This record gives sequence, structure tokens and C-alpha cells, in this order.
Amino acid sequence: MIDTSNINLYEYSYPILKSENLIKSEIYKELKKNWPEFNKFRTINGGQLYRDNIEIIRNNENYRNINEHYRNLYDEFDSKYFRNFLKEKFDNFDISNNDFIGDFDNSQLIMHIAESRNGYENPWHVDTRKRIIQFLFYFGDEDIIEGGELGIACHIKKGDMSEYKQYPKKDDLYNIQYFKPNDNLALFILSQNNSYHKGCSTKGIRRFIYAGFTNKNGDAWKTKNWNCNRNFQQELNNNK
Repeated sequence: MIDTSNINLYEYSYPILKSENLIKSEIYKELKKNWPEFNKFRTINGGQLYRDNIEIIRNNENYRNINEHYRNLYDEFDSKYFRNFLKEKFDNFDISNNDFIGDFDNSQLIMHIAESRNGYENPWHVDTRKRIIQFLFYFGDEDIIEGGELGIACHIKKGDMSEYKQYPKKDDLYNIQYFKPNDNLALFILSQNNSYHKGCSTKGIRRFIYAGFTNKNGDAWKTKNWNCNRNFQQELNNNK
């Protein structure tokens, strides 16, 4: 299903992989044609407004009931082959000063088949420190009226990266770039303490997959005085 030959390192201040054709064409068409009806599944919003997620974890109820194309996609993302591919692309996480302490080989893949709609936005942030790699995979923009981009931002280097905060000060960000949610576009982010990103304001409906390899026991990154606050809306209001 996955065409790894199209996944390449994107030059940036923290490690990102990008693919403009992640899934082989015919399979991608089947995935898009079989986009699920959300009212038939258990959904969560992860504390975010105007967003619904069908959470897929191996052998949970949604995994068992989802269309086989999505189940197969989860299985391939979760395969040893694909994990090893990501690890090699990210140089086995052996990047100076990133303080990786997680266990990627035994991490859990959590995949959200997601829809965001009018009013959706989240602030500049890094994910929970249990996250090792997160990725987004987009299903076009036919029903997006405005917005819906993924933003990434560099952070002005200020001492030990383990002391960076989940929500940065806006004045500390630069080289901000945005990616439109095009068909078959995917971005994989090594979730270091400086991997700042945001989901931009959306009008209409944005369809995408968000997934993350998540450390099972404790944090995956060393931090100092770092608290995980899931109140995205409060932080978004603070930054207006």
C-alpha cells in the first residue's frame, strides 16, 4: 500500500519526512471512496473543538469494524518493516541533544481517522512527550472552503532543548511554513521537544489521518519542568 520510495527527508530545523504520493494510486482511490461514516463508529475529540476522530488501535472495536482498506493501512503503518524504514530515515533517533529515551520498537501506534470542520484550529505546540513520531495524511480539499493547513515553525535556540515548553511564545518562532491538505500528502514528524506545529483555522470539512507512535511506559524525551496541558482552546485564546 505504502510507496516508501516517495518518502523523503524534508530540510528543516527538526526532522520531517514528506511524501506527496504516500499511497499507491489505486489503493488511495479505494481509501478515499470508502471514507467512513462517522456516526457508525465510536468517536473522540481529544479535547479539541470541531473535530471528530475514529480512534484505531490494534484489535479495538473500531479496528474490527472499519473498512478493510483502513485496517490494512493501519497494519502496514504498524509493521516491523515500516517502523524500521522510519527509524533508518530518522537516523535511529541518534540526533545530538534531542535526548530520546523512548522505546520505538515496542511503542503503540494510535491512528485517528479524522474530520475537522468550521471553527477548528489548534495552537502552536508540541505533542505529549510520550509521542515518538506523529504523522498526518490528507484526503484532498474538495470540501475545504478556507484554511486547513498544517503549520510548522522553527524555534529560536534558547539553551537546553529539554527546557522548551509545550506551547511556545510566538516571538520565539520563525521560518513558519504551511502545507495545504492535498490529496495523498503525508508528513512524518520526529516529535522532539522543538517540533512546533499547528492545525490552522478551517472552514468547511478537512478529512485526514493523524497517527502517532506512542511510548508505552513513561516519556520518550527528557524534559525539565515540562507539563502537558491538553487545553488547546485556552492556549489558542491566549495567543490571539
